[in-house]
Amino acid sequence: MKNDTPYDQLFSVPENEWHRLGGPPDRTYATLRIYHPELVPDEVTRMFSVRPSDFQVMGKPFNKRPKFIAKTGGWFLTSEDRCKSLDYSKHVEWVLDQVEHCRHTMLDLQSKGYKTDVSIMVNFSNCNPTPGLSASAIKRLAAFNLSCWFDVYV
Repeated sequence: MKNDTPYDQLFSVPENEWHRLGGPPDRTYATLRIYHPELVPDEVTRMFSVRPSDFQVMGKPFNKRPKFIAKTGGWFLTSEDRCKSLDYSKHVEWVLDQVEHCRHTMLDLQSKGYKTDVSIMVNFSNCNPTPGLSASAIKRLAAFNLSCWFDVYV
């Protein structure tokens, strides 16, 4: 594990020491989410040269939940089934690796009113989860001007 700050050495937990936090999650993945009412998924795909894991078009049914109509356009890239680690930071890093070559494109979309973030889904069967990210992952999220949040299921 690369340590970027003294705090990483104090507070990060290597995967072989999950017991310090009550155990690893059962499942986790990160998703880059881009939203805008006028978002055209094929255009975003072309801009990033990456196929999305999923997308939605405003006014059209969702791909995975056809009973619901999308209130805005969306483009999603997930580490689910692509990154095998249970370390949240590695999932964030995997997603950012896919779009690293287009950081300025992301910043340009944000300046045009596109909403962007990274969500991290975490599923625990034990209690008292303590999710966190490495300084390296946080630094990379900041370079993309991306907020990050955890969707935790216990």
